[in-house]
Amino acid sequence: MSEFFALNNGDSLHFDEYGASRHRTTLVALHGLGGGGYFFAGVGHSLASGIRSVFPDLPGSGFSRRGDRPISFDRFTDAVVELIERKIDSPIALMGHSMGTIIALKIYARVPDRIGSMIFVGGLPAPLPEAQARLRDRAALARAEGMAAVAPTIVPVVFAQKSLDAIPDKVMMFQRLLAQSDAEGYAQTALALADASAADIVQQVRVPCLCITGAEDRYAPPAAVRCFADSIPDTSHHELADCGHMPFLEASDTFINIVQGFLAQVK
Repeated sequence: MSEFFALNNGDSLHFDEYGASRHRTTLVALHGLGGGGYFFAGVGHSLASGIRSVFPDLPGSGFSRRGDRPISFDRFTDAVVELIERKIDSPIALMGHSMGTIIALKIYARVPDRIGSMIFVGGLPAPLPEAQARLRDRAALARAEGMAAVAPTIVPVVFAQKSLDAIPDKVMMFQRLLAQSDAEGYAQTALALADASAADIVQQVRVPCLCITGAEDRYAPPAAVRCFADSIPDTSHHELADCGHMPFLEASDTFINIVQGFLAQVK
């Protein structure tokens, strides 16, 4: 099911929902830069018999319009916290992909009593310096030449070489959808991400966590993710071979099994 949720500030937040509201746990997943709730469709379908899933398109991404107000991580956090408080009664497993990791940590800081566990996918509490530089370059390119120019430059960075060869249909789907994104929304989000950090929140986390990363992830390299995982008590870590920054697309069955196993343990 897909619907739009009217926020108190006038924004309209689109989200996809899987499973039934009667399920004890709700998985709320937050996409990365240029993505949308569709990233996690396979996860939602696979977990639907036992877990409700809610996957929003953050403001300025997917079907959620950018509007007139600037894109910011406070705006992202406000939107998802309101969605949680008004639409979800059950305990929440919060999953963040890439920049969604930073948003997830900020949400946890706001409503820690609502979050029962967290999953970080190819994510760090702040972008590494080399990633910050790439984000600023992409923002400039999006504004100068549009998303059709940006999308082809991102594909070889976020997918492992094996994925480029083995799943060309998914790779091209990703590229085409990214090329159709709102260029200004992407640029504003990229610049906000370049300056974003939730490093000060990491030490506050007191719920079970899971970190998943690809062995060829260039945004969140395995060594950096291991360091992040080691800094949080009660955190498990999985590194997927021959996988880049998009494990839910590149190694979907393995990814879903890991997530399902983790959620079964923390119920």
